[in-house]
Amino acid sequence: MTTRRAKKKDGFGHRFKAIHDHEVAWESDDIRGLLRLPPGVKVKLLNCDPVMKRLDMKQRFPAGYVEPAHTHKS
Repeated sequence: MTTRRAKKKDGFGHRFKAIHDHEVAWESDDIRGLLRLPPGVKVKLLNCDPVMKRLDMKQRFPAGYVEPAHTHKS
């Protein structure tokens, strides 16, 4: 049996990807040169799309953590 992977007109693959949370390690500090985290904050990077400049992640904050004021470009 063969499976065809059709690309959409926008040029992206649009493949489904199942991720099990327990298989992704918590990361802190400098996340692969893409993101710097404050002390105590950890993330599980689930997907990184450099073309769309998008990171999908799960975040964990220490007890009593207050997010500093900040802005986003998007």
